[in-house]
Amino acid sequence: NSFWNLDPTRRTYVPDLSRQSLDDNTLKAGMTRLTLQMSQRHKFAAYLDRTSKWRGGEGGPLDAHESTSVRYPRNYYTAQAKYTGTLTNRLLVEGGLAISHWTWSQWDRQPDVSLTAVPRVDRTLGTEWGAPDSVARFRRGPRQALSAWASYVTGTHRFKTGVSWDFGTQESTSWLGQTGVVDLIQEYRLGRPDTVNVFNTPLYFANRLNHDLAVYAQDSWTIERLTLSPGVRVEWINAEIRPQASGAGRFVPAREFAREACMPCWGPDVSPRVAAAYDLFGNGKTAVK
Repeated sequence: NSFWNLDPTRRTYVPDLSRQSLDDNTLKAGMTRLTLQMSQRHKFAAYLDRTSKWRGGEGGPLDAHESTSVRYPRNYYTAQAKYTGTLTNRLLVEGGLAISHWTWSQWDRQPDVSLTAVPRVDRTLGTEWGAPDSVARFRRGPRQALSAWASYVTGTHRFKTGVSWDFGTQESTSWLGQTGVVDLIQEYRLGRPDTVNVFNTPLYFANRLNHDLAVYAQDSWTIERLTLSPGVRVEWINAEIRPQASGAGRFVPAREFAREACMPCWGPDVSPRVAAAYDLFGNGKTAVK
């Protein structure tokens, strides 16, 4: 390449330092929080945390501008909403929704680097040129969680029960340069060709968490100096690999995959618990648990 010089004394390629890359980056973040006291007994709270990240020269040695990549800003946010209701002097109910959404591009090429440019790496010198030697990816993975619970408190009992349900999807697309044209990395040793690594790109995968479900109940029961705390939690999990297809590349044909259910399917898993505490002298200072 024109930006590499041959040093006749070392007989190796040395980088042209004028081609060094700058890893400039920008991170922007903002958060909004809202609390609404609808009445003396009812309250609603919510927040949104939004982040936008950009990097202009990410990954690999920064000895050549075109061997670094660009991380473009995508959709990064977490959000939560929660309701709290004091229905009576003894009964408290709560419920909420949480969302985590992370969508990003990773290892996109510099705008002035052609999709047909071949990544080249010298494993001995630790230098890279031509194009980034990492597979580019686009990922999308929203995740949601619903939950609700209730607490009932009397003089001797503190009972609580609830349910939680997590679900979401994850998708990823991967490629290395222009599909069907590049799909490989050339490796060198001290400036001499050594190895070619070929890839089965483009790749696409998608999976879904149908439910990570849990139901629980617990009690704290005080009888004079003795406090008993029994509880039980029951869990189910169900995930699947969704139907998906990857296009043809330079070294692989097009591929299709059918849905695979129960990857995994577990449950019901029952987790009981019991605890006891005894106040030895009745003054709340010394207890055996």
